[in-house]
Amino acid sequence: MPRIFLATLFVVFAHSASAQNVIYLCEMEREASGYIQPMIGIGYDPESSEAFAFDAIIAQNSATAKKAYLAENSGKRVVIAWRALFRNSWGQTAQLSFRATISKANGSAQVSAKPSGYADSFSGRGKCAVSDMEIPGIN
Repeated sequence: MPRIFLATLFVVFAHSASAQNVIYLCEMEREASGYIQPMIGIGYDPESSEAFAFDAIIAQNSATAKKAYLAENSGKRVVIAWRALFRNSWGQTAQLSFRATISKANGSAQVSAKPSGYADSFSGRGKCAVSDMEIPGIN
């Protein structure tokens, strides 16, 4: 599954890179719980504060990245939040709120997900690397 999604991620991120965007490709640890996907693409434009995310949950509904919210962009970290609709194999849907914190020093990532209307929350850790890819539909 991770290789198939990675191939999809590269197709979505394909094309020439914008000089403005900072894009991270994040590989999450296997221990990540619930809705945290093994591969996540996260990025932002530091000049406009526009942000975006892409993972397998977003890919269920769209071939382009989901617009997100740049909650913090400091010298130490970047924090990006987004919402995505999840549909399970029975056709049930849930709105999920995600939040990713990425350390600029070492690329470590913490991602959390919370389904709207439920007390549950899910989290995972991983490693992100800066990429020069572009997100179609965002730039």
